Amino acid sequence: MLVTLWITTQCNMKCRYCYEGNDKTNKMMSIETADKSIQYIMKHFNELNEDTLIINFHGGEPLLQFDLIKYITEEFKQIFSSSNKRLMFGLTTNGILLDEKIEEYLCENFYYSLSASLDGNKLINDTNRMLKNGRGTYDLVIDKFVSLLKIRQDVRIRMTFNTDTVYNLYESVQHLVEMGFNTIIPVADYFDDRWDKHHIDILCKETEKIFEMFKREKEKNSNLSISIVDVEIYKKGNCGGGITTLNIDPNGDIYPCTYVVEDEEYRIGNIDTGIDKIKLQKIHSIFNTKNEICNGCSYYNCCSATRCKLINKVLTDNFNMPSPVMCAIENIMYKFSKYNLKVS
Repeated sequence: MLVTLWITTQCNMKCRYCYEGNDKTNKMMSIETADKSIQYIMKHFNELNEDTLIINFHGGEPLLQFDLIKYITEEFKQIFSSSNKRLMFGLTTNGILLDEKIEEYLCENFYYSLSASLDGNKLINDTNRMLKNGRGTYDLVIDKFVSLLKIRQDVRIRMTFNTDTVYNLYESVQHLVEMGFNTIIPVADYFDDRWDKHHIDILCKETEKIFEMFKREKEKNSNLSISIVDVEIYKKGNCGGGITTLNIDPNGDIYPCTYVVEDEEYRIGNIDTGIDKIKLQKIHSIFNTKNEICNGCSYYNCCSATRCKLINKVLTDNFNMPSPVMCAIENIMYKFSKYNLKVS
């Protein structure tokens, strides 16, 4: 079971591509809400009789609430200390607040995922990732991320690209490889409404160069993974949103998916009252519908756009209409994947 705790919606940066944009709120989860969330999560986890609980801390910038992160982490560790069930923690940070104390704690406890946001070299990163005063952030975080890497070779770099930076995607990935990072996750900004055929063609060419570099570098570093060309293609089941996947916001409200947090239409409950089963059933009836427009696609059973109906709704205002950009990018990823298609 995967639970994403939105411990704050505040952020100490103002990235140009942030999908929350100017609508970002400034909520902070209280310790009282954290305690109630822990109780609710354990109740739900035990009812499902799951083997593994993953707690993923989200924001905003999660490290603005580091004391709460530590509190929640230690509470769960205590609960699981006498259990044979598995407990894991994950977090993505922009790195601004990283210091030796925080770094040490994260490296010791966060083994589901420890991710750092960085878009490439200084020029590319600072195009979109900046402080609220407009200052670029590369120089503020790069040494901290390298320090993390020295302790944890599996630290992941999450890099976002859009229509401004897709032209330099290969250069950005190459820079991160040269810096010594083993796990690089390029993520397209699907909320950028400027994507067109020209940009997709550029992305295809850039991805081909990344693929060739990946093959060369993989011979020297077997731990290297670049997700855009190293994704395992497999048949995806129906979404577990609201069942095995929960999002809990700073108020304790529960949502099935990251993309719809704070959207009242998709609020399925609260930690005090539990999940509204009728509302959840209604949402899952949408999950189970077919994307007729995608019939005949070789990747139908593997594609995120056929599985995630809520991201379709957010991007195209139609549950069963995938974003053309998302469709094109997923096809590029599958084209250059080193894995064989598994659809059985």
